[in-house]
Amino acid sequence: MGLFDWLGPLGFGGRRGWSELPAARADSRSSEQKLYSIDDHRAVLTVPTLVHGPGTSDILRGWRGNDSNSAVYACLDKLTTAIAEPELKVYRLEDGERVENPEASVLSVLRRPNPHMTLDTLLAYLIWCLQVDGNAYWRKLRSGNETTGNVVELWPISPTRLELKRDNPTDFISSYRYWHTPSRYEDIPPENVVHFRHGLDDQDHRLGCSGLKRLAREVSSDDQATHYADRLLHNFAVPGLSVEFPSDADSLSQAQIDEIKARLQAAYGGDNVGAVSVMSPGGRLVSHGFSPEQMQLDVLHRVPEERIAAVLGVPAIVAGLGAGLDRSTYANFKEAREAFTEMTLIPSWKAIAATITLSLLPDFSSDSAELVDFDIAEVRALADDENAKAVRLKTYVDAGILDVNEARAEIGREPRALVPASDPADAEAPGGEPPATRSRPRILTLPRSTKALDDLPGQYDKLKDDKLPDWEREMQTFLKQQHQRVDLALHAGGDTAYDLVPESEATLLGETLTPLQAKVLDDVARLVVAEFGIEFQLDDPATRAYLTEAGQNVVGITDTTREAVRAALIEGQQAGEGIDQLARRLRELPAFNDARARTVARTELAHSTTTAALANYRASGVVVGVRVFDGDYDGACAAMNGRTFPMNQLPPTLQHPNCRRAFAPIVDASEMEKSA
Repeated sequence: MGLFDWLGPLGFGGRRGWSELPAARADSRSSEQKLYSIDDHRAVLTVPTLVHGPGTSDILRGWRGNDSNSAVYACLDKLTTAIAEPELKVYRLEDGERVENPEASVLSVLRRPNPHMTLDTLLAYLIWCLQVDGNAYWRKLRSGNETTGNVVELWPISPTRLELKRDNPTDFISSYRYWHTPSRYEDIPPENVVHFRHGLDDQDHRLGCSGLKRLAREVSSDDQATHYADRLLHNFAVPGLSVEFPSDADSLSQAQIDEIKARLQAAYGGDNVGAVSVMSPGGRLVSHGFSPEQMQLDVLHRVPEERIAAVLGVPAIVAGLGAGLDRSTYANFKEAREAFTEMTLIPSWKAIAATITLSLLPDFSSDSAELVDFDIAEVRALADDENAKAVRLKTYVDAGILDVNEARAEIGREPRALVPASDPADAEAPGGEPPATRSRPRILTLPRSTKALDDLPGQYDKLKDDKLPDWEREMQTFLKQQHQRVDLALHAGGDTAYDLVPESEATLLGETLTPLQAKVLDDVARLVVAEFGIEFQLDDPATRAYLTEAGQNVVGITDTTREAVRAALIEGQQAGEGIDQLARRLRELPAFNDARARTVARTELAHSTTTAALANYRASGVVVGVRVFDGDYDGACAAMNGRTFPMNQLPPTLQHPNCRRAFAPIVDASEMEKSA
């Protein structure tokens, strides 16, 4: 019975189940060529005689056999674990852009390849086969006609079960001969096989090339090092002892020697190592064994481990091999993980997706503009690239190259207005025309106020007192959500402060503060216009410059949070804490509590208010300098209080957190001269 007989036409006849699949090939070969059933992953590691010579036969057999290599397995395990991380999607090329097609029919079989295996399982087995054999195969099972029916299932086949046939010299591959038993085979047409290759075999371009087969000597050396260490420990773990007696003691017979040796081995060997010994007068036990420091067995593994890791494309530190761990730190582990993703996984994802596009997608779509690819946007090891992108976009916004909505579009977010329109005239211009794009409301000409300009700092203080509760609530919400993101990153495997508090946190904080800062600019503008009684307005470049200046502290605030998280991680790691204990420690950090939210809110509100006042002073065209109102809360503030500065030599807007510094405008140049 063939697989097609078992499957039957789609919708006709009953399936008889997994037990009715063809039986595995009988074990009629030698132990070096033993085969396993099609669903057993060990089958792929049955690689008879990679090269000729002592110690090179069957060195890769099975992931459970006594002679399997732990360094090879460690690298392969990391590959199989990581290969299925991104989601496989279908895209269509439209005007040079890739547009996702979530309704593509091929996704139905990719999401559920067969009743017993997920796509993740198929991908893990696929990368395992590619590394070990250089080839991996998926068999297509069709409904109805065996060659033209709809593909309904995908099944992996061990490379040890397939043989490529060329019956016609003009054929690249005439068929894939699938051996059910040593005496029974089935020829599968090429259109029913998805053939994945790892490069090309120079001797036969129909096949891929296995790097692991070129590692026979290194794998054998690593095995011999393990065997050597095992023998040393087995023979000398007693450790090796001799019994010495004084030279004038009576000689011992062979029977006595054998009896003493047997008693010592029974008393101090095996589980009795380290037991207390009591010798007869004159007798002395002398050890001839090696200490672990003297043996230094780890050195024997270094060269083969490094070469195994290099050929398989898995950094030794990522695989957990000794060749990498003795030089590992959190920083270089992160870099190694990124290198592993960029140099090994991304090319593998690209090659696998290209093969699926070539050999499977045409069974479901005749559209040549469609393709299959992995969506690597959510791959965690590449997250730093997204963080760098966020920082780069912020730089472009700060420089006026992009506006905020253009930057938001780059990261896939909906646009939003920076400054809500507060003037009814902004809703619609006369004649039904849409309002002009601008960041500031209209400023009307008002009569000059008789109040002294020195009263403005007092009005700024009242404005800050009115707005502080809203700013505090926003900061409390942000810090609470930031802690939640930190906790999620920790439980997702983040192990450095940059993993938990990435650069993108500064962008998120900036997005939280920007609407508040824009509203402050509006309110300060009204106060300044009311006092000056003249008409002026801030154009878009001036508004962007204000928002940049007002947001200059968000990176520093984020850095402070990151340093607090880093200190907590170090303390927790030194205390041997697990994930839950570290999470509790981070939850209790002052960096996320309401007191810090209050301090940040008060400080940033004061900085934004003063920065808004200076922006309006410049826009007015009449302010030549400022007078500092700073109180006498400390020596530095008292020294600045009452001093005057020209507009091109302004002091910092704040002296310290919670600072109440404000600037009153000076419009008379002679007043500046008197103050000087």
